[in-house]
Amino acid sequence: MMNKIKFLLFLLAVNILIILPAKAEIFIEETDKYFYISLENEITKSDISELTNKTSNNLEKKIYIKLSSQGGNLISAMNIGRLLRKNNATATVREGEHCMSSCVFILAGAPYRNIYGDVGIHRPYLSDDKASSTSKQKNQHDKIKSIVTGYLKEMNITDELYEAMYRIPPDEILILSKNDIKRYGLSSVDPLQHDADIAVKSDKLGITSAELIKRKSVMNQACNKDLIKKDISEFVKCENEIIEKGNLEYRPKDIKMSQKDLIDTMDLIRPNWREITQSNDFQSWLNNLPSDQKESINSTWDPYFLNGKIQEYIDQKSNKDISVKSVKLSCKINQSDVLLDVNFNNSTVNDKSAKIDKNYIITSGKGANFIINRVTGHVKVEYNPPYSKKGVPLTPDYGSCIKVDSNKF
Repeated sequence: MMNKIKFLLFLLAVNILIILPAKAEIFIEETDKYFYISLENEITKSDISELTNKTSNNLEKKIYIKLSSQGGNLISAMNIGRLLRKNNATATVREGEHCMSSCVFILAGAPYRNIYGDVGIHRPYLSDDKASSTSKQKNQHDKIKSIVTGYLKEMNITDELYEAMYRIPPDEILILSKNDIKRYGLSSVDPLQHDADIAVKSDKLGITSAELIKRKSVMNQACNKDLIKKDISEFVKCENEIIEKGNLEYRPKDIKMSQKDLIDTMDLIRPNWREITQSNDFQSWLNNLPSDQKESINSTWDPYFLNGKIQEYIDQKSNKDISVKSVKLSCKINQSDVLLDVNFNNSTVNDKSAKIDKNYIITSGKGANFIINRVTGHVKVEYNPPYSKKGVPLTPDYGSCIKVDSNKF
């Protein structure tokens, strides 16, 4: 009994994985069939109560949750994960956003996952660690391992994820690659949920599981994700024809985005695209391309193709000699307005010394590092350590700053 009490007290002490200043922001939108939830910032003890109170009376409604968190309370994260598993929820980490530390346990709990942003892990630890010897640390680590691996097993995730966490010190973050995410069982649909869905769907359609798997394989080729980006209604039709009707010969019509959809998508994925594409430098680069490449850029309705070409232009431009002497940038960082007056000639930002190399100048402020490209005025924003020695992206790579003025040699 005494050992059980000690373990329960230890469980309460497993507080947070990363200490952060802000409380979680939870936004819940309820419709007739769904809960749309956004969870941001630090995960706290009260978050599970708030989510349970809002959703417990409507268990038939499916949960879609967007995660953008640096971590927080471990036990609360696990309980939120259990809530998502019970609800057959879908969790999404959007491009440009992140799910770090204990947030990963929420992600693991959701049987359906869409991961486009960063997922980061490190070793779980106590917020008020009093274990002053290696033997005491060993005992403490064993208890944490028991809690974590027990939860991962509950969520059909192998111990390999915990072993990867354990190798990363608490003051660092390892950003998982796509292969890592797949290997640790965090990608897409949980295998048990996937096979259960196959059994339910094939029974409903009156076909065998093997036939449904064949249809899904054809659908994955014909109704690919690019179609979702262009026309969701055509994707639904494609899926219905192949899965529901068994029409394996069906192929979607060639879809082109409307001009408005193209512009809206470009504004989302690269807010400064107009400034770049309307510049004389870009037009000169475009005119020097082979005629077929130039025509494909001018005629494209695919924003992701256009964005790739803009990046190609920027990468090539960055390798050329630098001509910008100074640049003024108006930035939006951490919801604060920041004016950066960058002088590459004397290596200063806002009259303060900064690190500089051939193409970039690096400075700090607002709890972040600014890495400023001398050619484009593009600013990449990274958190300062201890969250990661390499830095964790805080914002999308582009769109943080607008070039106000520049002075060339």
